[in-house]
Amino acid sequence: MRVMLHVCTALFSLGIAAAHAAGSGSTFLGGDELRSRLLASPVDFVSQPGAKPVEWRFASNGEANGDNLSMNTDTSEYRGNWQMSGDQVCVKWIGTTPDGCVGLMSEGGTYELYTGSQDAPIVVGVLR
Repeated sequence: MRVMLHVCTALFSLGIAAAHAAGSGSTFLGGDELRSRLLASPVDFVSQPGAKPVEWRFASNGEANGDNLSMNTDTSEYRGNWQMSGDQVCVKWIGTTPDGCVGLMSEGGTYELYTGSQDAPIVVGVLR
């Protein structure tokens, strides 16, 4: 039941083995485009190859919900609030799941979540 906690911890921690630096051909989405994508449909991603998928849903009223799609039976503990901060979305989760900010970039037709700055992004998830 705590898989979501571990995935979110990995997403907002820079010391995970799955994280890697972005390539030189990366295109960063601006805040307006990121916000539009977040509100249009759920964000479905994996933190590393072979990991269980995770889904984040963002509502226009600032609510966020998370689900690991394969093991959660109760998503109520994976709720929080989100807001834009420049070109990244920041989520403050209710409970023990770590808070953090991620942006979205495109590289070779693949969309990746990243933490850090655009000068030194660390990839922490790949959209499915």
